[in-house]
Amino acid sequence: MANQRNTSIEILRLTAMFMIISVHADYWLLGMPTANDAITRPGSTFVRILIEQLTVVGPNIFILISGYFGIRPKFKSFSNLIFQILFFFAGTYIIGLATDLVSFSMQSFLRIFLLSHGDWFIKAYIALYIIAPILNSYVEKTSKFELGSTVILIYTFTFLFGLSGAVGWIQQGYSLFSFIGLYLIARYIRTYSSDSHNIKWSGIFLTVVLCATCCAYFGCRYSLNFIPGLMVSYINPLVIIGSVSLFMAFRNASIPQSHFINRVSRSTFAVYLFPCFFVFDFIYRHLIMNVYEQFDGIFVIVIITGILMATFFAAVLIDQFRIMIWNRIYPSLERAYNTIRIKIKIRYESN
Repeated sequence: MANQRNTSIEILRLTAMFMIISVHADYWLLGMPTANDAITRPGSTFVRILIEQLTVVGPNIFILISGYFGIRPKFKSFSNLIFQILFFFAGTYIIGLATDLVSFSMQSFLRIFLLSHGDWFIKAYIALYIIAPILNSYVEKTSKFELGSTVILIYTFTFLFGLSGAVGWIQQGYSLFSFIGLYLIARYIRTYSSDSHNIKWSGIFLTVVLCATCCAYFGCRYSLNFIPGLMVSYINPLVIIGSVSLFMAFRNASIPQSHFINRVSRSTFAVYLFPCFFVFDFIYRHLIMNVYEQFDGIFVIVIITGILMATFFAAVLIDQFRIMIWNRIYPSLERAYNTIRIKIKIRYESN
């Protein structure tokens, strides 16, 4: 069946989300390495850069997966997405208020409804969800050559004007425009690409990561500060190639179907939503920052990985409770929606 979940891709979906929360524990928390870091602690600095380059592809891969399977907006799936966002944002906020770990403000309250700055990924994904039917229709009606040409033109424009900063709304990939490009790449792969088992996609991914890591490291070492930032831009050609190659490696992998993995992967987005408000501050600014201050070497990697894995599984478990609530309230929500839709249709046709 076309809609049947592919365990190989679902493992990649879980991996991509773990990459996303890992990115927050490196550059986002500590900032990019400096020349002094590269000189005084060359080994740990190189490892930090390597981890960042390995994980920075996470957001792109998440969108590639959405594009590969195709977003087909329906009331049930869209309302489920909105409910999931509100459940985690409102839930963690209420707990934070009740435990005095966060103080009330109008800005923080509006953030529950995404009406404040930040949370770019969620807003861009909702926007992609809304325009997906237009993109799907274009892919279905256009030719292979035209779709390929569109993708090439999008990324030519992105590389020229986005990386240079000449067009601000591309925002180094933190934007809907970037998501559209990734979505169309994935639709092209699904529609026209063969399995390509003869291509060593994992080797391409590791080669790209190593090249980007070396470039970023020497950029730090010699105070070429624009290079490390460029290497982790979501629209950097190396990041795009790395994202696509890792996706293709998993797409071509022969992993037996697993009902458990396929079920767990349905809660992937919860892993992103859970560490918000005071939870984000507690996990990253408190726990992980303390690990950086108190430990060194391999212990830092092991402990932080443990914290991130605990966060990951906690989010998945909490989302199971959210799914139970959703299954109970959705029938009433659907009836109300159908009633309103029918009334609007009748009134529209009568006019």
